[in-house]
Amino acid sequence: MPDAHENLSFRRVHTVTRKQMPRIPVKSLKSVFEEARPGSEFENISKIPSCDPDRTPDIEKKDSLLKRNFEFVTLTGQPSAITRSATSKKVRTQAMRDYLRKQHRQAISGVVEVVESTNPEEPAQYKGKFKLASWTHKSKKKSAVARREKLLGAAAILSEEDRRTDEDSVMANVDWEIWQSHKASNPVSTVSSGSLDPFDTLCIKLGPLSERLLVYYNTAYTMNSIAINAEGDFFSYIKTDPTLFHSILYLVALHSDLKSGLQDSPACLYHGSEAFRVINERLGDSSGVFSDATIAAVAMLVNKENLNGRYELSEIHKQGLEKMIRMRGGVHVLRGVFQRVVTWSDFCYANVWSCKPSFPRLLPRPSMYTSQEIDSTLLKPSHLFGTSSPIIPIFHALRNLSECLSSKIASLSRMEASSTIYSLEYDLLSLNKPLPTSPEALTGTLSAEAVPLKIAAHIYLWLAIRELPPTSELVYRLVQRLQGSLIGVLPGWWTSSRERQVWLLWIMFIGGIASAARLERLWFVSEMVDICPALGIWDEEALMGCLKNVLWQDEFCSDRLNLLWQDMVLSSDIGGDNWITQ
Repeated sequence: MPDAHENLSFRRVHTVTRKQMPRIPVKSLKSVFEEARPGSEFENISKIPSCDPDRTPDIEKKDSLLKRNFEFVTLTGQPSAITRSATSKKVRTQAMRDYLRKQHRQAISGVVEVVESTNPEEPAQYKGKFKLASWTHKSKKKSAVARREKLLGAAAILSEEDRRTDEDSVMANVDWEIWQSHKASNPVSTVSSGSLDPFDTLCIKLGPLSERLLVYYNTAYTMNSIAINAEGDFFSYIKTDPTLFHSILYLVALHSDLKSGLQDSPACLYHGSEAFRVINERLGDSSGVFSDATIAAVAMLVNKENLNGRYELSEIHKQGLEKMIRMRGGVHVLRGVFQRVVTWSDFCYANVWSCKPSFPRLLPRPSMYTSQEIDSTLLKPSHLFGTSSPIIPIFHALRNLSECLSSKIASLSRMEASSTIYSLEYDLLSLNKPLPTSPEALTGTLSAEAVPLKIAAHIYLWLAIRELPPTSELVYRLVQRLQGSLIGVLPGWWTSSRERQVWLLWIMFIGGIASAARLERLWFVSEMVDICPALGIWDEEALMGCLKNVLWQDEFCSDRLNLLWQDMVLSSDIGGDNWITQ
């Protein structure tokens, strides 16, 4: 992914230069700065002892030891975390030196010094000859200001302090025990504020929550990395558009929450509200023409609500998205990554309601559909459903794609992989009945026996290829649909032969992976325990060998099989059946 620090520019620092002073001996330099009064620079220069020809070095040294006083001066630079620390250290150092000097003088003279009143007798002498630097936000370049004003308007650009205050206000309603435990388990939470964008190059100000999300986006957020961001340049659009920035961080926050077991975290609430605010401002534009970025931002809101299980709210956003696309001229006019964001939102919606995609097919089927299968020893789905079944070319392409994306081969370009993922999901969803039929019904072209394999293949596409978190409500909806499709079929068709049992075992394996930490996992584990003895499977290696005959990718399947096998062993012990140890 693109680096969030690219194209950084240095921040302008406001300093005040002094007039050219006469050359001074090195010994008197320190006393010059320590004796400087806050009056006129020209007046102060005239009072420098080394500039007076009537004074001798001995007198200067004596006066320097007995009469010099330390005074605080006004700093005109803009404060920052670095300068604030250095200034504080300097002030403490000078204060301690002044204290020790007075103690030394008191010990020598025996006279206790009395600090004179700080009230100015002549206020004019405390007025400087220069103007203090403004603490207001300075605009960087004319082009940057023009771009921001065009996107949001000058009134919509909040200062950094306002942005951080907004994030702080969101933190007020947080369950702190849950949030602190999340921070302790999440190493990216330790990023300090202001460290990711010190030169203010991004289109929004980053508070501490946003910085953590940006680190998470660049290190742990892999969902749809290939399927949507095939060119790898999505962040170059994000960092210049506030709507995209808030919308993607809204999705990233949800992804982090799903991984951590949180719901509606402060960062998620903040970026969601900001995304809605900016989108509503753009929808109020009288021109009625929406940019690719605005349409993609609305599509990401649809995706977010689907992943979070708020399907009614997602449907409202989807209706608005379709209207915007019609006003734009159709989905085919959108460019690259923006088009893929929109089609992914369409796929999510079609999956929720078990209907066909709303938008027409945009890409032809890739050659992977018709190419020779990489591993010819795998079981043939045509033996189950016949060569005319529409699931045959889909499963064939899914096997080839999974093999090509494996780290051992990696022979496919990102663009080819993205096109194949699009075609696979479009074809899987095309097997659904169109609305307004029953939401759970499927077309007559797919036999009832093939429905479980179709759903399991779709779950595999989501988890292994698109890398959706299995804790998502969207994945859970497919898990429930898979279980429902198997319950009525189990007693007969799928268990009638050994080959069908192998296919059924793989379907149960995918269901068990997708239902992690849910009650449905117990059902899938129990069914696997019942199938294994009939296939002569008594250990994990034998189970792996059997599953590899259907569809397997080491990076995705190996660790998950190990966890599932542990649950199978535990399940068999609890049930009193010791077949695992036989």
